[in-house]
Amino acid sequence: MKQLKFKIMKVFITGATGYIGHHLTVKLLENGYEVHALCRNKPAFQSFQHRAFHFFPGNIEDPGSILTAMNGCEVVFHLAAIAKVWTPSPKRFYEVNVCGTCNVLEAALINNIRKVVFTSSGAVFGPSSDRPLHEQDVRKNAFFTDYETSKFIAEERIQHYVRKGLDIVIVHPTKVYGPGLWTESNAVSRMIKLFVEGKWRVIPGNGNMVGNFSFIDDVVEGHLLALKKGIAGEKYILGGVNVSFNDFFCLLKKSSGKEYATIHIPYSLMMLYGWKEEWIAKLRGKEPKITRPWIKKYSHHLALSSEKSVCELGYSITPLESGLKKTLEWLSCG
Repeated sequence: MKQLKFKIMKVFITGATGYIGHHLTVKLLENGYEVHALCRNKPAFQSFQHRAFHFFPGNIEDPGSILTAMNGCEVVFHLAAIAKVWTPSPKRFYEVNVCGTCNVLEAALINNIRKVVFTSSGAVFGPSSDRPLHEQDVRKNAFFTDYETSKFIAEERIQHYVRKGLDIVIVHPTKVYGPGLWTESNAVSRMIKLFVEGKWRVIPGNGNMVGNFSFIDDVVEGHLLALKKGIAGEKYILGGVNVSFNDFFCLLKKSSGKEYATIHIPYSLMMLYGWKEEWIAKLRGKEPKITRPWIKKYSHHLALSSEKSVCELGYSITPLESGLKKTLEWLSCG
């Protein structure tokens, strides 16, 4: 197995102000790396007030700003993406998630970057059936959202750059939860928070659909392991525990001590609500809370296996009960 065998000094990162990206940036600084972060605006996080943190204004749609920020770095973590439920113009998913990724990779070639870790999503693998899906499984269903489609296309583009000689590893976080910033990518923690506050009682459908929930600390460590041990062109699922919505909320009730009654909402009613949200979005330009494609997605089993990451990278998985406990402790302090 090809592994990184040099001491990394300078790291370029996109998406440092996102949920996973913030955690990863802090971890890199704690481990003694010098970080070049490309951000639209200067981050005000106390955790970034570090002599080894360097802010560079720009974004991944601007090749010039990428080249400037990446100059002198040895490795790249590319996490920036549009991961929203909806945008006024669907083409924005492709402009940022696909074209933006190509801009980063072109700059990596110019700067002779030794390794790139690209953050994709577990969503690209699609519905599972009788077993959790692995990295080599071919998707059999159509994509549900433009986000999934754009991430898949970005992965196809990556293979083109791998053939050019760029060492790129792809990681696939699943439904990530745990302490951190309140962003689009921290939706599971937001759901946990609302449940504890008595403001979330809904379980989709019959609640038997299975999803994969990964703890934030595991996912961040998985990125570092992918940098050190990942093989060029390979994919690694950074997942956690496969569990149904019913079992998830059962454990959440037990862990939080909040025995709130939950209500199973038929998917037909949820789709009607999604249609209403989409109609209001088109009429007023207001971002919908949910859309029909996302509702349809959660009417399927979405089980994934992290066996490859565990065996090849040394990835470890936090038990759901332990992860929920840490999340609840964080919420109680905030």
